[in-house]
Amino acid sequence: MKHSDPRLSGVGYGLLAALIWSGHTTASSFGLRAGLNPYDLVSLRILVGALLLLPLLWRYAATFRQLGWWRLLVLCCAAGAPFSLINISGLQYAPVAHSGVLSLGLVPLFALILNWLWLRRRPSPRAFAGLAVMLAGLGLFASGAASQPLGEQFWLGELAFCTSALLWATYAVCAARWQVPALPGVAITCIGSLPLLPLLYWISPWPADVAAGQWLFQGFYQGLLVAVVAVFAYGRSVIRLGPEKGALFSALAPGGAALAALLLLAQPVVLLQWAGIGLVSLGMIVALRAPAAPPPQSESVRQA
Repeated sequence: MKHSDPRLSGVGYGLLAALIWSGHTTASSFGLRAGLNPYDLVSLRILVGALLLLPLLWRYAATFRQLGWWRLLVLCCAAGAPFSLINISGLQYAPVAHSGVLSLGLVPLFALILNWLWLRRRPSPRAFAGLAVMLAGLGLFASGAASQPLGEQFWLGELAFCTSALLWATYAVCAARWQVPALPGVAITCIGSLPLLPLLYWISPWPADVAAGQWLFQGFYQGLLVAVVAVFAYGRSVIRLGPEKGALFSALAPGGAALAALLLLAQPVVLLQWAGIGLVSLGMIVALRAPAAPPPQSESVRQA
């Protein structure tokens, strides 16, 4: 039986992750309107994801031991609760539109830089060109979405969003460098975040006046789709395409979120945003067709 092209499946996994990220803003908006707050959503993400993946703690025990505590800590911080909390803290100072563009849109740039400086994987001119087109598209999209006034401390929010983008890119590069299988990688980010649950509850106790249906929906979207399926798909895309190409799909999320808001929340998409979405898509096609950089010398763990 002929095996499918791993690059094609890598693109499919990347698109699945981007689709889930695109709906995240709209799904979270429903929860916020129902009386939840961002800390509640992060708590649900940790709790549901960890409960689903706890059985893997024993199955992949050998993989976790070979990684070592400091690698586990890096992976958990880069894609677990610390990543989410840093991103959420930025929303106190900068608009939501900036979060999508910076925290996800800058991931490909940071992944390219980390690959170049740390893994010595020099990108091709076509990869540079594709990334430049994508960044130009994100700039257009941000210009079209800039409808909220900026406060005096907006730079704190921008810094938080950029930091979360760097963390997300770090997860891709480290997972590739250490050859972490996708499913154990998800388990690390969810189960490793459990110690933060008491802190989150102390900051924001869960409200009692939210409908049960809303709790179930948010648990499904935040805990299953975002925390488990999206991170798993992202990890598989990185394994098949490499971290520099796997990270490209995060840049589709801001445009996808705008389209989801248009369809589900009737929020209009202006001309500059449409132009930005088109440029990001064009740049991604160019970057995906770039020659693959030579694989780095991996620090693999056993594929349990």
